[in-house]
Amino acid sequence: MVEVTSENFEESFKLFSGCLQDAAFVSIDLEMTGIQLGAEAAFKRTDSPQDRYKKMKDVASHYSVIQVGLTLFCPKNDATFSFEACPFTFYVFPTERGSSEIRLNGSTVTFLNKHGMDWVKWIRNGVPYVNKNLEEKLNTKLTNFKSKIAEKSKKDTASSPTKNESKAESGDKPPAKRQKVLLNTDSDRLFVNNAIANLQTWLDRDCPEGKYDLPECNGFLRRAMHERLDDLGLGKEFRRETRDRKYIAVFRENEDERAKRDAEMLEAEEKSFVAKCGFRRVFTKLVDSRLPLIGHNLLYDILFVFHSFQGPLPDTLQEFKVQVNALFPCILDTKYISTFRKVKDNKSDFLQEHNFEKGTDLESLYKQLEGDKVMKLKEEFANCYKSENESYHEAGWDSLVTGCCFVQLCKLIYSEEDLSVTDAFLQKVFNDYSYMCFTLFSTFLFNLNAAESEHLSPYMVGEDRVCFVVTGLTKDDKQDSVMALVLPAYTNKSRITWSDDATAFITITELGDQSKFINEENLSGKSIKPIQDWLKSIQAPKEETDTQQGFFSWLAGLVRPQKRKRGQDD
Repeated sequence: MVEVTSENFEESFKLFSGCLQDAAFVSIDLEMTGIQLGAEAAFKRTDSPQDRYKKMKDVASHYSVIQVGLTLFCPKNDATFSFEACPFTFYVFPTERGSSEIRLNGSTVTFLNKHGMDWVKWIRNGVPYVNKNLEEKLNTKLTNFKSKIAEKSKKDTASSPTKNESKAESGDKPPAKRQKVLLNTDSDRLFVNNAIANLQTWLDRDCPEGKYDLPECNGFLRRAMHERLDDLGLGKEFRRETRDRKYIAVFRENEDERAKRDAEMLEAEEKSFVAKCGFRRVFTKLVDSRLPLIGHNLLYDILFVFHSFQGPLPDTLQEFKVQVNALFPCILDTKYISTFRKVKDNKSDFLQEHNFEKGTDLESLYKQLEGDKVMKLKEEFANCYKSENESYHEAGWDSLVTGCCFVQLCKLIYSEEDLSVTDAFLQKVFNDYSYMCFTLFSTFLFNLNAAESEHLSPYMVGEDRVCFVVTGLTKDDKQDSVMALVLPAYTNKSRITWSDDATAFITITELGDQSKFINEENLSGKSIKPIQDWLKSIQAPKEETDTQQGFFSWLAGLVRPQKRKRGQDD
């Protein structure tokens, strides 16, 4: 991994740009200052896709990015589905005025401390960044500066303007007059008069030396001297500037010296523009490449990337999908692929011979897939990582591991005849797996294709199960009181998942030939509905489109067995 800060950004940017030209896909991971807000923003199973997007949008708009991990996977010259990786970790920090404020979540800081986050490096040497709007403002400022320099150069080649001519040129209105400073004390008047008189003596010489420094004084007296210098009407060969906020320096320059100085000023402004844009340049390169973007459980990553480097997140989920599709037409989530993948003959929803019993979190998935077998680094990156020095929750490492998991998943799911490093194959993978999870145990899946609607999670869909939604629960209702709603023959085949204190989901499997599963005598003021009836009763927010309402037509079952706390969704 190349660790990138403001000190080595330009060199690293050139390396990144060169590797990007050879890459087939890019994997990404972010570390942020927080991913949780208050209890009112907690996820619930009863959230609609728009509700869930709004909550995640608020998080991404509230917190900031610390690290961006990007790993470029470049195909080898042979025909096999193998790659050489180029991993980068960018420390990024918003320094430009108008950038977002920095907010830290205590539990996130504690977690990242345990994993070795270098906070000093982030704050002191983080690469600056701006969003699209700020970049355009900076570019306009630079364009105006260039025009000013060009106009000044034209004037310098013409005859020297008189004092009055210099105040109104090209039809511009003369600047508004500001009331002159009034010197009330004899000492102030004497100080300014002597300073200007000494300057006049220097100006009266035939060939005065290159610079004259007026005496140091406070800002009030410097303004008075500037006004007196205006009255002198210095020619084009003279210029003045305030140095160190202490004194005024007057320079005498010939035409070549003025041209050289203007060129230096322009170069400095251009360098300043490039430096302030910082990581936005990397983001723009990535967008322009149109390469597939691979992440693990990456919806938050996409939200943070958009907010930080593109602009404010749209209000609606559908609008967000449209805008993200325009930036990244192919996004793939290894969390979704590993959880809801198909077998090679496409006859089953799950890959039975490899069910990842140790979990599908990134570290567990990488080890079960033996991702180290395909972790081959380009020569320039050979000393970046050693397999024995794993650095989980460091963005560069996580992006590298994510890409390796993607390669192994493709080999696991697709036949050797299908595997290819071509755009057509990667598009096929996207067509097969164009979803990601809002969070793994969400009721709905997020469809990355803007033309498609969200759907119920496969955890909640199945011919071998039924799902009921219980509402009207009170804080006195516990697990046992909800389970009492199930007929005794099915209590051992049922799982309960809480959405909040008032709502719970019951899923029942191994149905047999029975059609009745609920003990209605125990309802006692509660309401219970099959999930398809409950979905129909939900009213979609007005701003959602007809496409977004498509999920209401799906039947459902509940999640796989897993203990959950009440009110928690993931």
